[in-house]
Amino acid sequence: MSPSAYRGGKFPCLTSLHKRSKNQESVYRSVTYLTAIQSWDGNPVLVPVRSSSLKSRDSLWAPLRIATAMQRRGFGIEVSVCLERMYPLQKAATSTSGTRPKVAEQYESQEVQKLITDPKSIVLVDDVVTTGATLVGSALRLAEAYPEARISAFAAIRTVTLPANFKAILYPVFDRITLYPSGKTHRNPD
Repeated sequence: MSPSAYRGGKFPCLTSLHKRSKNQESVYRSVTYLTAIQSWDGNPVLVPVRSSSLKSRDSLWAPLRIATAMQRRGFGIEVSVCLERMYPLQKAATSTSGTRPKVAEQYESQEVQKLITDPKSIVLVDDVVTTGATLVGSALRLAEAYPEARISAFAAIRTVTLPANFKAILYPVFDRITLYPSGKTHRNPD
């Protein structure tokens, strides 16, 4: 299911719940709060999003730690490391608007290792969401491998473009990520 299949409209099954948190303890408090929210179907498989770089096995992988903490708190049936980054991309969080990797680049640079059997619900887990291109590219790859699964996403932190839009460190929001014909994405609310 290539990115071009969804250009010009909202990606139909990717909804993100973001928690802004200042430190690890805030993330755990966020996860505790999250378990009370009935926003996803059943007990999902948690899939940590791969970094844009090719990290060594002993390096910090924040999305895996977040997914593991969520699963320990009772949210998620299992954590599956089934997304694999095949080659590195420029990091979105430190890129300028015009140089951030687009959905097609995110999609093409990943493969799915079929480690889970017919999941009903998958939640992608990321540490930071900027435009949502990584989440959409990852979701499209997973949708190819698991076409019957409902795919959604959780990010511990989201970037805020305008200072006036910042409300608080811990301020959960539900976002919709739109994929435009140009290949760019937009989160709403920003």
